[in-house]
Amino acid sequence: RYCDTPHKAPAATSPAASSSASAGAEALEAARPGLSSRHAAVAELLLECGQAHLFVSWPPAGEAEPDKARFLEQCHGLDQRYPGGLRAYVANARRLLAESAAAVNPLAGWRPTVPAAELETKLYPVDSEFRRFEEIGLSEAAGLCFVLPAGGLGERLGFSGIKLALPCEIATGTPLLQLYAAHICALQHLLAERLGRVVRLPFLIMTSADTHAKTELFLASHDHFGLAAEQVTLLQQSTVPALADAAGTFVLDPLDAYSLLTKPHGHGDVHSLLHTSGVASRWLREGRRWVYLLQDSSTNYFATHLAALGVSARAGSESTSSRCLAARGWPSACSARSSGSAATAP
Repeated sequence: RYCDTPHKAPAATSPAASSSASAGAEALEAARPGLSSRHAAVAELLLECGQAHLFVSWPPAGEAEPDKARFLEQCHGLDQRYPGGLRAYVANARRLLAESAAAVNPLAGWRPTVPAAELETKLYPVDSEFRRFEEIGLSEAAGLCFVLPAGGLGERLGFSGIKLALPCEIATGTPLLQLYAAHICALQHLLAERLGRVVRLPFLIMTSADTHAKTELFLASHDHFGLAAEQVTLLQQSTVPALADAAGTFVLDPLDAYSLLTKPHGHGDVHSLLHTSGVASRWLREGRRWVYLLQDSSTNYFATHLAALGVSARAGSESTSSRCLAARGWPSACSARSSGSAATAP
């Protein structure tokens, strides 16, 4: 993540960068006697990653020790949360930025193909085929988990709170999260009647630093909108160090010389977060078979989710994507496409 700030470090290949790195290494050496073995290892890691400039303003050992420890703990956490650690993050950033600067096409050599027609199923909410797939989906629904990436605020929409608190319609002002929870509760009730036992479908919400506490409070103040507290999991997506240049130079917070400036890593984090948190493994051990991914600002998902699940179950596919299309006479139609070869390797 690039950072546009007046406190940018010089590019690593410039004379100024070399001078900064040398001064940083010297400052760290003077501060090293005051560091614990763990913090010294983190500092060494930063040197290996070409981040010596971060230590330029550090005083010698015995001064500002709590601040130094705070900084190195932050770096340790960033190293732990990124797959492969900070070494991998810097290497990936340098490679991707260099390829971008060289106009390298990451899809060069791949040949796009249109998936076979039989992989696409067109569903209309009132016909018998739609109901048939809903029944198939309902037979699989006890093994269903819901995952919602919700790291954004509603500022773009003129709303200061989390997007999950936005009203989904103006008649009652029902918040989006309440609507989603109501659909999950209704499905649980239907499954309980059919199976003769209590059914709890896991609901995971991926939050960010901007939305985590607000989402927690929103759920707690509304008694989780009828869901059991234990079936709702909040996982906060990690942040990554902001970069000043294509050399992968980390940036210090302009307001705090002992803190890195960080940025959120995007909605794609939800997949790695499910894995690294152990949630996906736990769900698998519990016999869960399906994950339904939805976004935080639409009410159409639950109109088609069971039918889409039915399509996926019948096809034995690893994934199915659905889209709502404008249809004359009806608000929407669902086109579900099961996983197939969308591109072939060279």
